[in-house]
Parts: sequence; C-alpha cells; structure tokens
Amino acid sequence: MSRLKIALRTRLRPTWYRMKRAGYRAQIWRERLRRRLPGYQPKPQDGPLDPPREARSSAQHCPDRTVVLEAQKLLRQVAPLTIEDAIHPHFQFDLEHTVPEQTVCSLRNGRVWGPTGAVITGDNALLDDLSIAWQQDQKSKSQHPIFSNWRYHPVHRLSGTTAVLTTDGADLYYHWLFQLLPRVDLLERAGFGPDRIDHYLVNRAIYPYEFDTLLRLGIRPQQIVETRVHPHVQAETLLAPSIPLHGSQFSKPLVEFVRTRLAGLPPAAECTPGQRLIYLTRLGAGYRHVINEAEVRERVQARGFELVAPEELSFAEQIQLMTEARVVLGPHGGGMSNTVFCAPGTRVAEFFAEEYVAPWFWFLASMTQVEYHYMLGAAKPRIERADRWDSGASMEIDLAKLEWLLDTLLS
Repeated sequence: MSRLKIALRTRLRPTWYRMKRAGYRAQIWRERLRRRLPGYQPKPQDGPLDPPREARSSAQHCPDRTVVLEAQKLLRQVAPLTIEDAIHPHFQFDLEHTVPEQTVCSLRNGRVWGPTGAVITGDNALLDDLSIAWQQDQKSKSQHPIFSNWRYHPVHRLSGTTAVLTTDGADLYYHWLFQLLPRVDLLERAGFGPDRIDHYLVNRAIYPYEFDTLLRLGIRPQQIVETRVHPHVQAETLLAPSIPLHGSQFSKPLVEFVRTRLAGLPPAAECTPGQRLIYLTRLGAGYRHVINEAEVRERVQARGFELVAPEELSFAEQIQLMTEARVVLGPHGGGMSNTVFCAPGTRVAEFFAEEYVAPWFWFLASMTQVEYHYMLGAAKPRIERADRWDSGASMEIDLAKLEWLLDTLLS
C-alpha cells in the first residue's frame, strides 16, 4: 500500500467509524420499533438489543473452568543476530514474560458475538480475556469495542456443545496458525476432542489451508460454523479456551502443538536442517512490499536462493519446504510463520522497514532454536522512525547491506 493511501486511510478513519456507528444505531432503532409494533411475536432468532452489561475475566465469572496448563515464565536470553550497529529497541522489551494459566471455560447458554468472537456468558457479561479485539479507533481504546461498536445481529442458536476458536486477525495466516488453531490443543487437554464437540466456531473457512489444518485436527466440515455467516451465536453449552498466543509470546506447548500435532513432525531434537536456500517473497501481498524486489531477487538468486511465494503452496508443501531449508530469508510477513517447521539450527533472516520492526519471529525462534538474524532495509536508519508501528510500511533494501547479510548467512 502506498504512503498516500496509508495517509488517506489514517485521516479518514475517524469519519468512517462515526458513519459505521450511526448505521449501527439506526439498525437497532429499527429493530426496537419492529418489536413495538402491534402483533409482534418473538422469534427464536431475536437477539438482545443492548451490549453486555459489564466486562469480567473468566477467572471471576466462569465457575465451570478447567485449568489445563499452569502459568509459565518465559526468559529470552539469546539476542537476535544483526548486521546493524546496535540491537533495535523492539528486540529489547518484554525479555521476561509470564504467560498466565491456560484454561477452558464451559458456559451454559453462552454467546459469541461479532466476526472476531466476543465471548458472552448466559447472564450477559463479556469475558474479556477470552475475547481478543484490536483497538482501532479512539472511542474504543479504553474498552472492548463491543461496547462502543455494538450492533444488532439475529441469534443463530446451536444445540449440543460448541467450541469457540475465533480470534481477531484470523483472516491472516499468522493468527490462524498461532492463535486460532492452538485453542484446539487446550480443548483436547481438557478432554474435549472432536468426538465430544458438535460445532466449532471459526471466523471463516474458505481457503484450502484453513480446511486442511482443521481436517488435520479431526474437525469435519459439517462441524464448522463461521462467524462471517453467523455473527451472533448462542450455544446450549459453549466451550471457550484461552488464547494460547498471549501477548505475541510463543510458549513451548504452543510450538510443540503446531509442529507435532498439526504438522506431524518428529520432535525437534530429531530434526536437522536441510540444504535448500529459500527466499520468501511478498510480491503477491497487498502491503509491506520490497520496493526494489527485482534487484533483491537478482542478488539472492545469484547466491543460490529459490524464490518462493508461500500462498501458492499447499499447507503440506509449506511444511516440507521448511524442513528442507538451510536458510530462510525474506521481508517480515505471514510467510515467516512457517519457520516454526524449521529444524533447530536453520538460519532465518528478516528484512524490516524502519517504521515497523516486529520481534514476533524472534520470539518464535527462541522456542524453536533456529538461528535468527534481521536487518533494516535502509542504508542509514532514521532514529525518529524507531518507535513507529506502521504495519503496512514497504521497504527499500540497501543492496550493500543485503550482500553483507548474505555473506553472514552463507558462511
């Protein structure tokens, strides 16, 4: 996305949110009016017209709650490797992090609202620790956006037992792989396999990798309910597991689940790096591009790298590619999620724009024992951009620095 488009979107976003909220209020007003008309007869799909009465934690408001993993303290002691003069500040925060206990909450007549899956109890309280939502506008920054952006949806009622897997961002591969799917692990640890669950709530299931990964976990297509189709669901019994990727921190159980249970790989200690040199391109992505991609491709191909667009491969092919890699290189993006399948000792390197330096895959590397490197695209990074978080920022790679990084990776 161009800088002009990003600037326009940022400038117009407050107006857009105000217009959306006005539309939501008008929709609720019409529904209230309909229910006041003579002859109105309540229908099973008639839902509440107001948001939850309060926000609570599952520890406070879920008496039927099973702890399946105790709290875990994460310590990151191996710094990322870089050709930069100093470690970027974003690789120096949250070096000690406590992942809270992981639980499964069982709710009678529990509801799930919105495409990202806000979990609401039978007595109308939001369980905010089980309801991830990115704060995107000023009005909702201090609270869950269900309160500021509430809209009316008819209720789709489900009999039996329903498990909620939904999470914000699940339309992106990274969040699907590390936030949505690992909730299945917690359910299974609590004794709830697919044979005990009638329905699974996901944001959507439209792409082959989404169906493939669910099938690998024993979830059949007829069990899948999408919140993009049914944005307000009430379940006879709702199972709501914790979000395993807490604060973007990768825990050992999460990584082992994705590697062994999902991908079917042997334990990491039994794996060794392959010989393939992989360059992951973002040419097909809608944002965060390498501006001088053609020049970068020419340089990496001259060093023996294969050019790979992960979105063109099946899930099984992406797993195999990473198990055969000796070096994985590319701009920061969802394709780097597949480095979870790399053998310990594989070298992984990312390019970053100055405006967006995200340490997520270094966090992952600290659990998988791959050798993590990074570089900033600019020849001389500007200090004033160090604290920005523009996730759409593209980058122009300094070719001299690239050659230096390639020398390091291939040494």
